[in-house]
Amino acid sequence: MDLSTNLQKEDEVNNKNKLLVLAPQSPPYGGVADQSSLLIFSKPFIKKFDVTAIRTNPIRSIEIPSVAKKGSLKHVNSLLRSTMAELRSQEYSAIQLVTNGDISFIRDMLVAIIAKTKYKLPLAVHLHASRMGFWHSRTVHSVGTRQSVPDGIMGRLGYKLCSFLISHVDSFSQLTEQIDEFYLTKGFRKADAILPNAVANRTKVFEKGDPTSILFVGRLTEEKGIFDLVNSLALMENKNWSLNILGDFSIEEDRLKMDTALAEHPWRQNIHFHGIVSGEEKWNYYRNASIFILPSYVEVFPVVILEAMAFGCAVISTEVGEIASIIIDPASCLVKPGEIFAIKEAISALIANPSKCFEFGAQNYLHVKKYELDTVASSFVRQLLNIIGNTV
Repeated sequence: MDLSTNLQKEDEVNNKNKLLVLAPQSPPYGGVADQSSLLIFSKPFIKKFDVTAIRTNPIRSIEIPSVAKKGSLKHVNSLLRSTMAELRSQEYSAIQLVTNGDISFIRDMLVAIIAKTKYKLPLAVHLHASRMGFWHSRTVHSVGTRQSVPDGIMGRLGYKLCSFLISHVDSFSQLTEQIDEFYLTKGFRKADAILPNAVANRTKVFEKGDPTSILFVGRLTEEKGIFDLVNSLALMENKNWSLNILGDFSIEEDRLKMDTALAEHPWRQNIHFHGIVSGEEKWNYYRNASIFILPSYVEVFPVVILEAMAFGCAVISTEVGEIASIIIDPASCLVKPGEIFAIKEAISALIANPSKCFEFGAQNYLHVKKYELDTVASSFVRQLLNIIGNTV
């Protein structure tokens, strides 16, 4: 490498903006944690920013994923101290907060706004929230029903506080237009940008998988619909299929429930559990499958569906969260949560018609291009450079 190349690379490093990112940093547990990690290590971010990340979630919820994710005053103080110490130690250009749409939002926003105000830095906030609102309960009590906290006086006061906090940021982004419209009704400001979840890997060319191979990826819980999927497959008329399940049980009770479901399952030999799988091994399961199914009761913007589309799988899912906005043909590919017979019929239809299955897969492969990591990350980079430029 010659001197001019060395000088050019040194100049690129020196010209980078320093960015402090506040976000959960705990793969492989999914959601906002995985997305924030993907973003800050993406090529567009590395090219423009020297990133330092501070983990916002309590350590206990990282070490034990099934534990209730409750913050505490002690944790808020610890997070604030860590953030302020980092800002004192180096000169930053901006702060980015990537936060969940739950009660932790208030904690994270308070810390970010205090840091912004103290050090006079622009603040960009990306909200991972659903149209169910901040105070809903995710517990599935029975098929098709779940408990939600009504918008009483405490809920209204809570949204007023959240809206007030959002009014103090320099740039605000949401996952979808529909989510943004929901929070406008709660008093939030309109988002400055719509920045969806991203998919990290997309096969170079569309390849046909095994037309009888079905794939499920996710936590093995009632909320994700894994029991509905297994029970629906018990209704299949023939054994010309296989199901690969990637993921693990959060609690022993679910493991025992699955043992019971499989004890008298007519096609038990067709169902294969692989636990948590990552890297190239995980991508190979996507490559080999032609049908991906996620029969969840609760979702926001599931990345596993983007992953399946990126490898050319036909997708069957439930009409919850933002899934309908991702799927190309909702009428053919979506069912209502808990409708076991409908799940079975959707799977049977694709297995019986491989050409239709491959057609859906090819359409999905093309459609998911707009969700590729570098494309989404570039939008985040433009958002951040805009507020940095506006404050110079």
